[in-house]
Amino acid sequence: MKKEFTIEFEMNTSPQLIFSFVDTSDGLQEWFADKVTQNNHFYIFIWDQSQEIAIKMESKKNEWVKYAWVENENEDINNIDPEAIIKFAIIQHELTGDVSLMISFFEEEDEFENEKVVWEHQIQKLKRTMGL
Repeated sequence: MKKEFTIEFEMNTSPQLIFSFVDTSDGLQEWFADKVTQNNHFYIFIWDQSQEIAIKMESKKNEWVKYAWVENENEDINNIDPEAIIKFAIIQHELTGDVSLMISFFEEEDEFENEKVVWEHQIQKLKRTMGL
């Protein structure tokens, strides 16, 4: 059984800029996948020779967006596997004003460290893309 993990990355930029990179296919293509196309609420992510499909389940502008990995574009949003969900949340800390990107996802516990390394690499790419 998978467990939910959350990783926080300090971003030192505006929530609006971060949101543009996690909420749109163009933004996601800049750092998350080799190519991202959108068909209504479905996003097709392509890495090398592999392809994954996700549905944008919900979002709140400049605060968070939630996707779920699906088998195909015919899946019913009401029957999504909760362990297939990935959430990008943008947090601005009240006292310091610091901005972080929190990524929540499900993974097997023994695979978490590998997945964490992948996310660290992806966030480094995102920061370079944003000029940070």
